[in-house]
Amino acid sequence: MPPFLAGQNAVFECELTSDTPTSMTWLKDNRLLEDKLADRVLISSHEDNTRFLLELQHCRESDTGVYTARATNAVGSATCTAQLVVQECKYGNVSLSLTVLGMLVSFAF
Repeated sequence: MPPFLAGQNAVFECELTSDTPTSMTWLKDNRLLEDKLADRVLISSHEDNTRFLLELQHCRESDTGVYTARATNAVGSATCTAQLVVQECKYGNVSLSLTVLGMLVSFAF
């Protein structure tokens, strides 16, 4: 997969099915998202907490890493990961959408 261009937004989407209330935690490189990202990160859930989104705005090269969605409930937990590679680039506009290990990852730049 080609690198993602700096300055654009990356959206990670995770869908799950569960009869038990579930909470979602997003990680970068197996760590909770850092506070320094707080002003550029939007986290939301839709459709009765079955669809979860992480939007990373104005991506930088330092945002490169493995992003994980961790769903947890009384029954247990499950994870889904996707790798984001951000690179400074001066090429034209590109659009990419793919599913990695069950996580829909959409890029538009």
